[in-house]
Amino acid sequence: MNISFLSELQKVLDLVVTLLMEGVARVSVPTVVMAEDDTASTNGKSYVRMPNEFLGVPIQNQMSNAIGLLAHEIGHWLQPLDEIIEVEKATGLDHGVVNLLLDIQLEENIARIMPLFKSNLISVRNDIGSHYKKEYIDGLKKADVEKDFLSAAVNGLLLGRFCRDTSHSYSTNMLSNVKDKRLVGFLQDASAFMETHPAHLPKMLHSIASRYPELCQSQDQKGSVNSESKGIAGDDQINPTSVVSSGNVDELKRFLQSAILLYQGSADSKSQEDRLYGSIPPAPDVISASRQIQRRWEVPRASGSVMGPGRMNRLAAVRGDPIPFDVPQSVGKTKPKVQVVLVADWSGSMQGLPWYETRRAAQAVTLAIHSVGGDVRGAIFEDFLMHTKEFSAEIFFSTRVGNLNISDAQGNYTSFGWLPLLWQKFPKHRVVLLTDGNGMTPHAVPVSCRKRTSAILLKVNDGQIRSQVENTVNKFAERFVHVNNLDEIAAAWSLVIPRLAQ
Repeated sequence: MNISFLSELQKVLDLVVTLLMEGVARVSVPTVVMAEDDTASTNGKSYVRMPNEFLGVPIQNQMSNAIGLLAHEIGHWLQPLDEIIEVEKATGLDHGVVNLLLDIQLEENIARIMPLFKSNLISVRNDIGSHYKKEYIDGLKKADVEKDFLSAAVNGLLLGRFCRDTSHSYSTNMLSNVKDKRLVGFLQDASAFMETHPAHLPKMLHSIASRYPELCQSQDQKGSVNSESKGIAGDDQINPTSVVSSGNVDELKRFLQSAILLYQGSADSKSQEDRLYGSIPPAPDVISASRQIQRRWEVPRASGSVMGPGRMNRLAAVRGDPIPFDVPQSVGKTKPKVQVVLVADWSGSMQGLPWYETRRAAQAVTLAIHSVGGDVRGAIFEDFLMHTKEFSAEIFFSTRVGNLNISDAQGNYTSFGWLPLLWQKFPKHRVVLLTDGNGMTPHAVPVSCRKRTSAILLKVNDGQIRSQVENTVNKFAERFVHVNNLDEIAAAWSLVIPRLAQ
């Protein structure tokens, strides 16, 4: 097995732990292991097992699918699997059906929390569909719905998962070819799992078992059906509920209950990448404000280093610096590394003076961070996030992003659904929003991500609106502060960003 391949998968898993389970790393660091298995699996706590082959091809030659399988297994961690086990025992609901319904929920859920995994999950679904489409179609055609509703239901779910609109975890586009009304009803009901809160899964499965008793088995029948179903990503031969039951589910559950703060939003992650055009240079008062902000990070330290002959600075060498060496200094001034993603609200409610002040504030903060050697990324948003390939903060000094004129705010409406993209793409950066705070929130907000998200609320003075805005922003940002003009930005900045923010 290629060591670098395994290392890359472990980095992905470490990223997930950073995003979702900040406390888990201090108790147990989940590990990726390779195994001679037919598919991926997890014990829900300490490891994810990856197959050496997937669909007959070495998994190390399918990095996109490998990440998709890994993301799928991670999705099971966010489901109340111990409670689902009890539902299966109590109802006799076929475990193949349970697996498929859980997969529909988890893949849609994980793509919302960590949108960078969406393309990987789509890749897995496409490849499974290409491999098994004929088998699923034939299985649905041959199934006698009256005598074997279970087989028809399973093949219908498989078609919906892998052979129709794979941009989502499930599609009902196959229903035009299904004549039995009861089967159509079940396949339609399955689509509700795409929007289900993880905590509601046991209740949803109970409801399915009650309405479709044909999908349930007596104790002596269990395990006799669905043994031939293939290609279910991560779980075609392994019941995820039984896989995790041997792990410390109670311990994991305690971590997961505190990992996700909010599961009430409705905004999906949407973004657009483009180039910048035009230039808006900073005004003198912007430069002055940036110097006030800059002083916040100019703190004396016991030692530091300066460029010069001495020990090699490997990062400098990689960057191609002409003198990739530095000399330790016993006494001097160093500036803590600041890592920030700055995001400005371009929605129509910010039009005029609010946008004018927002852009100037973003310029001042950008100049200040650059001046202390920090890393600042930038983007603007309305319903979707607009950014360059590298999220350049030069966006605040430009007149256009692609074809969009950003000299004034012109967006249709506000959504914060793109926040999970930034949280996942920049897991060590603090995210700061310059906004008026009116908008839809993400589907889910991990606690660790909320802790590193702040907001500067511009010109929100009306009492009733102020309360609504604070309630909205509080769902995804741990700190927020109100300001009315550029002169207040420096003070606001010190409140929303810790001095040693990394």
